[in-house]
Amino acid sequence: PSTDLHGEPSSWLILADKSGIGAALAEVLARKGGACRLVYSDQLIGRRKTAAWIPDDLVKPFAKLISGFADRSAPLRGVINLWALDLSIEYRGVQQLNDAQKIVLGSTISLLRAVVQARGRAETPARIWAVTRNSVSITPEDPPVKVAAAALWGLGRTARLEHPQIWGGQVDLDASRESSPSVDAAAVLGELLNRGGEDQVAVRKGVRFAARLVRATAPKKPTATFDSNGSYLITGGLGALGVEVAKWLVTQCKVKRLLLVGRRGQKDPSYRRVQRALAALGAEVTVLRADVSSEKDVQRLIGRIEKFHAPLKGIFHCAGVLDDGILMQMEWQKFERVIAAKLAGGWLLDKFTRYCHLDHFVVFSSILSLTGSAGQANYAAANAFLDGLISRRRKQGLPALAINWGPWAESGLATVSGEKGRAIWRSRGTEYIPTDIGRRALDLLIGSDAGHAAVTITKWPIFLQQFASPPPLYRELQKEIGAVTANAGLAASAANLKTKMKELAPAARHDLLTLFVRQEAMQTLGIKEEIDAARPLREFGLDSLMSVALVNRLETALGIRISAVKLIQGPSVAQIVDDILPDLGYAKDTDPVEKRDRRSRKKASSRWLVVAGARPFPRLRLFCFPFAGGGSAVYRSWSEFLDPAIEVVAVEPPGRLGRMEEKPIVDIKKFGSELVSEMRPLLDLPFAFFGHCLGGLTMYETARRLIRSTKFRPIHLFVSGARPPDRVSDQGPFENRLIDDLLRLGQFIRNRPMYAQPDDVFGELIRHFNIPATDQLLSDPKLRKLMLPVVRAEFRMASNYKFVKERPWDIPITCFAARGDPYVSRHHALGWGRFTNSRLQVYIRDGAHFAVVDDMAFIHGIINKELRVQSQH
Repeated sequence: PSTDLHGEPSSWLILADKSGIGAALAEVLARKGGACRLVYSDQLIGRRKTAAWIPDDLVKPFAKLISGFADRSAPLRGVINLWALDLSIEYRGVQQLNDAQKIVLGSTISLLRAVVQARGRAETPARIWAVTRNSVSITPEDPPVKVAAAALWGLGRTARLEHPQIWGGQVDLDASRESSPSVDAAAVLGELLNRGGEDQVAVRKGVRFAARLVRATAPKKPTATFDSNGSYLITGGLGALGVEVAKWLVTQCKVKRLLLVGRRGQKDPSYRRVQRALAALGAEVTVLRADVSSEKDVQRLIGRIEKFHAPLKGIFHCAGVLDDGILMQMEWQKFERVIAAKLAGGWLLDKFTRYCHLDHFVVFSSILSLTGSAGQANYAAANAFLDGLISRRRKQGLPALAINWGPWAESGLATVSGEKGRAIWRSRGTEYIPTDIGRRALDLLIGSDAGHAAVTITKWPIFLQQFASPPPLYRELQKEIGAVTANAGLAASAANLKTKMKELAPAARHDLLTLFVRQEAMQTLGIKEEIDAARPLREFGLDSLMSVALVNRLETALGIRISAVKLIQGPSVAQIVDDILPDLGYAKDTDPVEKRDRRSRKKASSRWLVVAGARPFPRLRLFCFPFAGGGSAVYRSWSEFLDPAIEVVAVEPPGRLGRMEEKPIVDIKKFGSELVSEMRPLLDLPFAFFGHCLGGLTMYETARRLIRSTKFRPIHLFVSGARPPDRVSDQGPFENRLIDDLLRLGQFIRNRPMYAQPDDVFGELIRHFNIPATDQLLSDPKLRKLMLPVVRAEFRMASNYKFVKERPWDIPITCFAARGDPYVSRHHALGWGRFTNSRLQVYIRDGAHFAVVDDMAFIHGIINKELRVQSQH
């Protein structure tokens, strides 16, 4: 590759390693006219114990570093992250491995967020490159993989999909003794300046290797056998996929002794059902409780197996967790929660079973670790770590197999997203794997000589159409299906579109662009039926993840920048077209009919209520009240998981999503009055209320107004993460800790209410609630300007609230609370009993304040059970 700066003045930010590669790279760039700044991890993280900081803390320092390049004559061209090179090869404890992920993964996520925030101020955004050493297995001569940085490859593959304009790529350096800082620096420089498009490169003894996805030849017939006297351990053993593996082991491999491991063990609701089903097949089933991400739990688990059970002969690591979110909203706590089971779990199972004489060590990885997946960076990273772990074991002569599964039908985590998720997979050419085909894959792979295998049912011509220009990873598949087919997607249609637009009159041009944007929106949403261009996309289920995907599709195709902030609001196709026409060099359409349509759409979008997935024949409705600053988006998917008899109606107050331009309400009486007025047409069926956090208070006051002023009343109240109305203003440990923290801020103004504090102080207050994407909201100037007034208004509403005593209602109340919620105590949850003469149920579960998302499946199950019973009376 070329090592010429092409005559362009440039600046570079190097997150430097201690071995000297960053310094050597800076010297070479300086000789070529580039200006460099080196930053070492100690300078930003300090010498504190790694456990004392979180990666989210790096966003501001990175943003400050990047802003320092704004006034330079040479624009910031790239950021090279070499911090992963400082990590040692082996780790004795899982805590050290977890701490390493903060540096490897956490610094990269924070860096990406900082660069994205600065993108709007730069004509050409800087690109990020991540550098590792021996973190992927390339040649037979490679030493065992350094797994500490293996997960970074899954993260990078997702970053490329979410931010193709910013993600440069990844380089894996040689572990050979012949390498030196100057040699390695030259290899990195070659990739930085290479314009060939490769974004996944490994360098071995001066030779470049680029990643390609190719069809695998079928492995030789499996020769390994199963020991009928041995034990076989399945993590995630009570999950749907774990149960399928257990059935396969019993029926196909004649295994008799199964050890099913889960976090809840025999307290899992499915325990008895699964045990009976497997026992009926002839298996001796033991269900054990263990958190596989806990070193103590895994050590205790393996010790117990060695003491009380038949020799352990095989491990099937099926445990996994999903918690999707785009990288710009991916706080470390959320990222870490997803990687724990696979990353720490895989590491610990490997560590504590090395002397168990295993015949099989199988991990269930994902196709997404190879391809990346927008909105699932945490999941892709976790599985990429497992891929690296398997490579490492095989180099060490240990049994190991990683199966990178596509989505399973009826089993596995993909099914959690329901039909909406299936439609999205299908729009990308991928079908769910039927159970019988999954079992046939197990027959073929388990016990064979294969070390890795990806199993997916994908129509690659359809899959590749999502790209204007397919990434290099797919070039071999592109050759297989033919260049014409592969290029007949987005790029061709966009080029044709631009040519035609030049030839058309304004009205026809507007219609053509509308057709194009509609097609891209339908592709992103996974919808086949034509959508109404005047209807807000949020009503079709467009969420923040899909918004980013749609932004990338349109930006790549049209060559313009599009505001992700606007798309997250869920505008209609017509509104998107109006916004981007001027950026394409055309005036907005001024046709009077279109003006009337836009006025009609604006009027329609100001309604308080959004029906999430209308039911043809609902028996009752569930009105869902949002948390502070939230809108209807969090409830849009609920219709997929609730009983078909329940129609979900999300409350959309002024200032949220489609009502962003409206002034937020600060008086709770006005809130209830306006909402009840618009609610009346939908009270023709029995109905229930659900409210989270502040939504619990607005839910209560809305119910009070309905009961007092109409003949209607809800049949059930569900509250989540909410204090009872008479305890909203409690002064407890949460408030004391909050005041202590805020008093340390120089901008804190005494005797001024919290909602009226300066932005930085108010932002710190919000952080104490652990609201998702807080850092993104506070660090992005546009989002901050958009959302802070709404959140302030609702805090003001709660602050000024005066509880008026009311006689308890004959309405059952169900309360959900979390043990880790800093705001709502057990005492608060039980306090809802003062508001009902009927039945109070309280569920206190593991988790934090945002249980409405984190514990959504459980909440749905309880709502279904309660309303199903009540609808039958």
